[in-house]
Amino acid sequence: MSVIIPLPAISYAGGLDLKSAIYERISIRRYEKRPISLAELANLLWCTQGYVRSGKRAVPSAGATYPIEVYAAVPEGGVEQLAAGIYRYNHHYDTDSHSIQVHREGDVVSDLATACFDQDCVSQAMAAIVVAADYARTTARYGTRGERYVHMEVGHIGQNVSLMAVSIGLGTVMVGAFDDAAVHQVLSLPENLKPLYVMPVGYPYKP
Repeated sequence: MSVIIPLPAISYAGGLDLKSAIYERISIRRYEKRPISLAELANLLWCTQGYVRSGKRAVPSAGATYPIEVYAAVPEGGVEQLAAGIYRYNHHYDTDSHSIQVHREGDVVSDLATACFDQDCVSQAMAAIVVAADYARTTARYGTRGERYVHMEVGHIGQNVSLMAVSIGLGTVMVGAFDDAAVHQVLSLPENLKPLYVMPVGYPYKP
């Protein structure tokens, strides 16, 4: 059985207000070579698929079909208190957990960067959040139109992560240019999942 690592509880106090976060949000492609905290990673993951009041999630999902699975690729020294590896956030059927599960050990961020056509923003990241989708969860209910609903949900997640990052002093950028099969292989994703977003994160580089 894979190791489960509880994440720090989410604090709803502090950070930028929403209007300031929207105003300050820009794409950040260069990061300082210093680790982010486990609490910071927890905040970023929580706003992708985390649970909020009444068991609802942090992003809307068509028909509550929840097609999204989220992974974090962490390099050596990228996140305090975490070894290098790939971690899966929560689980599709685990409605209570604010935790990560060890999916694969070892530093794969350089391989992930190669799969993203050698983009420096990925190779320099202190962590890379990867959003993948099981389309069948949504298309089983809505037919082929469900595909666009999956893409809408991924967009919600991307904006949430972008705003959360700037709110807590980090930066990120949406990476959609990658070799799907290569990312799938690097992350050892289940066959039913298709990667849609790679979001490198870290402290913005200040020359």
